[in-house]
Amino acid sequence: MTVAWIGWLVGCGPQAEPVPDDLEGLFHFLWAERSTASDEDLHAALVNLDALVDGASLSEPLLGRSESLDDVEQAQSFWVGDDVPDPAGAAGMTLVDPIQCDRETIARFMTQADQQAFFDGFDAFEREFLEDWESWVAQETERVSWDEAQTVSMPIDVTYDAEFRGGARWVPPLDDEGSSPLGRFFLVWHNLVQPAVFTSGEGEFTQEVKIALVYAPGDDRVVHVQGLWREIHAGLVDSETEAILDLTLDAILDIDQAMGDVCGA
Repeated sequence: MTVAWIGWLVGCGPQAEPVPDDLEGLFHFLWAERSTASDEDLHAALVNLDALVDGASLSEPLLGRSESLDDVEQAQSFWVGDDVPDPAGAAGMTLVDPIQCDRETIARFMTQADQQAFFDGFDAFEREFLEDWESWVAQETERVSWDEAQTVSMPIDVTYDAEFRGGARWVPPLDDEGSSPLGRFFLVWHNLVQPAVFTSGEGEFTQEVKIALVYAPGDDRVVHVQGLWREIHAGLVDSETEAILDLTLDAILDIDQAMGDVCGA
């Protein structure tokens, strides 16, 4: 797969105060305001984002790096331990990826309990919904949340167990169609809630924050936008190691490809 690398710290789009109009600011805004922002502000954020990535014409993934989150309370909003990690230690990465599939099917795939259907990198995976998931998928409810447990073996002879809190939100079109030209879209997020436990090898995995936005610039495709901030140390590598950053982004692209393949089957 051909991948284009872009710098996230430049660019301008339509200004919609108080919503940022640069990609770096938009990723941080979406995480911080995922639950509290009004539908109007989220649509303004999407308009700005689409102007920067040109979703209708996007034909290959765009990958980049992101500055660390700088607000501890926002970055670790689900943390259950006493020693809250400093978000400045988490390396940020970003992805914008077109997927040949419709919005509703991707919403089901990205939030369903069986994520091993799309990614064989999990040794074990469990997702327990705290509200009715089918109602959310049917767009009868706006939000759903879940607890999640993962067991992962990395290709450097370490295995860890990690727990997350996640959620998703539909953002409906506005009554003023001109203010929501890209229509309905959804957000998905998760946050590591405590340090992972290494069951094989030695390491530390203390932070992971993910925010994703999925919208449909056309009838037969969606654009998956994701920001991920992670702090992990294992052996001679850590979150800043290019190989780990590339491995993480490749895994996300593999999942997107798998969802697209199933959708088109």
